[in-house]
Amino acid sequence: MSHTDHNCFSTRQYTDPNKMALKTRAQVLAEFDRCGESVSNWAAQHGIPRNTVSGLLQGRLKGRRGHAHKAAVLLRLKEGVVDGRVVEIVALTPEAKNEGE
Repeated sequence: MSHTDHNCFSTRQYTDPNKMALKTRAQVLAEFDRCGESVSNWAAQHGIPRNTVSGLLQGRLKGRRGHAHKAAVLLRLKEGVVDGRVVEIVALTPEAKNEGE
């Protein structure tokens, strides 16, 4: 099953496709599991090293620069700009608010 099936990693639930809800690392991991998508496959599809994505999801990387920043934004772990496109966060989930503290 690819990441586009069953709204996996999708922005379609919002009126503006550039606005998304921020997620926790646990929520992203659950979405990989729910969608049957591997971290390796997702990383390859986005041109990001697998170890970078794994580091983000394990909390070893913060996603501040380079590939880690791109992955964090695409996975909705943070708001940012990727490939010249601003990705805005419309709301923080209660879990995401607590994790950032």
